[in-house]
Amino acid sequence: MFTDIETVTQYESLEELKKNNEALYDCFQYKVNNWIRREYKEMTQDEYYKQMGALYAEYGKIVCISVGRVKNGELSVFSFNDEDEKNLLKKFCEIFKPDMGKLDKIGRDNWYEKRMVWSKHTKREHPQILSHYYLTGHNIISFDIPYISKRCIFNGLMPPPIIPKGHLNRWEKQCIDTRDIINNGAGMANPSLEAFAVNMGIDNPKDGDVSGRKLGDYYYKRMDASKNMTRQQINEVIKNYCEKDIYALYNITNYSNNLELSW
Repeated sequence: MFTDIETVTQYESLEELKKNNEALYDCFQYKVNNWIRREYKEMTQDEYYKQMGALYAEYGKIVCISVGRVKNGELSVFSFNDEDEKNLLKKFCEIFKPDMGKLDKIGRDNWYEKRMVWSKHTKREHPQILSHYYLTGHNIISFDIPYISKRCIFNGLMPPPIIPKGHLNRWEKQCIDTRDIINNGAGMANPSLEAFAVNMGIDNPKDGDVSGRKLGDYYYKRMDASKNMTRQQINEVIKNYCEKDIYALYNITNYSNNLELSW
């Protein structure tokens, strides 16, 4: 189950944040003054908020979630984008809703199965709902999964069972992170999805007007490319951008599964 999210800041500027949520503004000020400014001294606080604020679930919001599912060898991709983040998250969570009446039956088309799982904390087995699918993404363990979980909680929603719980070790979570697999433990800066794709001869998913830190500028019409666009048009562009990552993840996975044997 390939998954990718796109995020922007909750408000267009730091001034708007202060006007609408002064308590959250104070939290951001504390973060900036006590940690962020050490690494980004050349930026003003407003510049940092616009460029980096969306990376933090406390100050950002999800504007699109794209999902790709492989069935019978075919990839189907669908997306959720909604101006109301809570509605967006609800729609996303609903696709993982388990059929409680079928949990004791193992079916190929069922999302979940109930299984007894050993707990190292209590030293005994407990019933646990396990998904038949693995969430797959690039840097998904460190970014997408905790971001979705936090935004669900902040919107008063219980994260779906497929979202791994925070207390689990990295290797115990039901997800596949392409960054971890291909990076193979290298202690370097996080390698990007596009860098992997380009080196594998796969189309670069980040080759358009929308990319990374510019997403907020595009969303809030601070770029020439989006100034005269309607909100619906902007959301459609962001959706297409998000879905390109799903196709890249699928192609990277196929590439990795079909490497030539070297020994």
